[in-house]
Order: sequence, then structure tokens, then C-alpha cells
Amino acid sequence: MCCTLMIIFGCSKDKEPKSGENRILSFELFVDGQNYQGQVNHFSKEISINTIGLERESNLVADIEISEFASISPDPEIPQDFMNPVDYTVTAQNGEKSTYRVITSNTRALSEDKEILSVSMEFEGKNYEAVIDQVDKIIDITLPLNAGGELVDIEISEGASLTYSYEEGFINYSYPAIFTVIAEDGSTVDYQYNPFLIGFNSLRTIYYSNAIPLISGLNINLNLPNSSLVLENDKNSYVLEYSNYETYDREDLLGVENNFLIHFPENIVSVDNYELKYKVSGETLSTYRREFDIVSGDVPKITGVNKERFVRGDTLIIYGENLAPGVLIRAHNGRVYAYNGHYVKLNSDKTELRVPLTNNYSMFPSYHAKYEDIPTPIYIYYQAREGDSTIVDFY
Repeated sequence: MCCTLMIIFGCSKDKEPKSGENRILSFELFVDGQNYQGQVNHFSKEISINTIGLERESNLVADIEISEFASISPDPEIPQDFMNPVDYTVTAQNGEKSTYRVITSNTRALSEDKEILSVSMEFEGKNYEAVIDQVDKIIDITLPLNAGGELVDIEISEGASLTYSYEEGFINYSYPAIFTVIAEDGSTVDYQYNPFLIGFNSLRTIYYSNAIPLISGLNINLNLPNSSLVLENDKNSYVLEYSNYETYDREDLLGVENNFLIHFPENIVSVDNYELKYKVSGETLSTYRREFDIVSGDVPKITGVNKERFVRGDTLIIYGENLAPGVLIRAHNGRVYAYNGHYVKLNSDKTELRVPLTNNYSMFPSYHAKYEDIPTPIYIYYQAREGDSTIVDFY
């Protein structure tokens, strides 16, 4: 009997078929920080995408998602100019190819408009508008002296942006500057900003009515027709007389400095809320930021002094009526010296005030080797209130 021996060998399984997927699944562009999603048509093999701002973005990198196991050419990491159609070929794992064409539509061209349309500032309840010369690109605005730190409202062309150039390195609208307007399309134009400041410098505000305060300011032009200085509150108004009016140009091109003396009317009513205003043709161009406190009637009055020339160690004797126990000395060295309280002596009928000049020797010129007589103003000064004055010589 014969037997047949059969040997069965194991057979290897067939390999997994390679993928034939070669699609672009999603397509995105980022233009000027905005995300734009493409519409993928797998039948026409077109990707349509609507964007804004492509005309100034010639090198953009697309974010592309493709089929698993597929590859794409050109490399999406390579920047492209999508103002023109761009073709991408997707190759499936099995080698089959599919080419998609990206067609962009710039739905709105970037604007070239770059004008400053208006400049204004609101300060202490009042609005100040600039005059803009669009031909020569010059902005002129009149502002109060102390308004420069306020925020200015600037209107520019839609889609444009604005930058500033200040010599001081920070924005201060009290100083000239260059305002640069940048259009959407990247073009620029410069405007010269020229503020014209009007106002009073820091002043004392507490006075007896016979005081003659020294006032300083910027562009307080009392030579203009119908210009005036007015002291007023809600019940009283006085046009002030002035004297010793002086002007000089400032080196920073902000205008003209002014110095002058003001004289209160004899019949002024005693109140503590007067406002000092500079007006032209009835329009208030500047108001001092602090209210004036004026006392009239029975005020201290100087009638004379014990001598005309004083040296270190002398005693200054002031004669007068209703004198107050305090004086202020404005010395040649630019400093101000106040004497009151126990340091001065006032007699009982307030007609004689004694001031020993036995300290603060630096207020005498001879202390600084200036051997000359210098006229020195002496003021009644009591409880921070300044009054009548006289001038003597300090040596």
C-alpha cells in the first residue's frame, strides 16, 4: 500500500493597497492679521478666497490641510504672491496627482486716503478746534497755557493710522510736533502741528486791594485792539488797568512772554472767588486756573521808611496806617524773604513796623562782592496776603 505525503507551506498575505486620496481639505491665508478661509471645489479643482490688502502683501504663506499620506508641491512654507493664481499639486500615496488652482479676489483695495480731518481738545468744559491747511499740511490750534497734557481728539481718514514725533520724546500738545498719517496702502504724509498757547504763568492770588501784582504770561497781547484784563465773578466785573507792559520772544518758538503790573480798582468788593481773564473783543482767550482773593477797605498802607539805603545789620522801619505784622523782600539774587510773627514788631496803633535785617545776609549785594546799591521791593505780607509796597536800596 502506497501513501502520499503532503506538505502545506504557509502563504503571505497581500500588501495593504496605497491610498489614492489627493485632495486639499482646507486652505487659509492670513493678511494683515486677518484670517481668510478659502472655498475648495473638488470638481473644478479651484480654491476661491476673498481677501483685503493683498496689494501690499506679495509674500504670503498659506495654511493648507491635505489628504492623509499625500504630499503637496510647491511646499506651502514657500511664500507666494496670491495677487495672481497659484497652482498646488497634491500627490496621493499611490502616485495619483491632482492640481488645485488658488484664485484670490481682493474685495476692497486698500485706501490711499491719509488726511487729518479734525483736531480738537476739550479743556475745563470748553472745546478748542484746530484750523487745518490741507494744502501745506499745517495744523494751527490756540490752547490755554496749561492744557498741553490733555488728550487731543484727532480724526483721520478711515483705515489710516497716526504716529507722532516730538522733540521732547513724549506727547505734549503744548509743543510743536510732526503728525504722520499712514494710509491703508502704506503711503504716508506729514502734518506740522503748531500750538499757540495763551495764558498766565504761576501767580500769587491773595492780595490787599492796594497791592500792585506783577503778572507774567505767554501771548497775553495787550497791544491788540479791544484787548483787556478782567477780574470778575458771578456778581462783579472790573476791567483792570495795567502798567510796565513788556514782551520778549521765547527761544522755544511758543510765542511771546509778557510781564506787566495790574492795578485793582479802589472800590473793588472784597471776595475770594475772582477770576483773572484775558479777553479780546469780549471773547475770553485765557482764564487763570486759581481764583483771586481780594480784601479792600481799611487795608495796610505804607507812608514811608526810616531811610533809603540799608546794609547788613540795619533795622528797617516802615511807617504807615493799619500796618500788618509781616513783610516780603524780593532781593537782587532772585530769592524772596518773608518776615513775620515774633521776628517783626508792630506798635499798638499799627503805624510803625520794625524789621531787623540781621540774618539772610545773602539778600545784600555786598555779601556777593557786588559793591553797589540795588533797588529792592518791600511788600506788606501777612497771612499769605500781599499788599502795599515800597522800594529801598540794599547795599
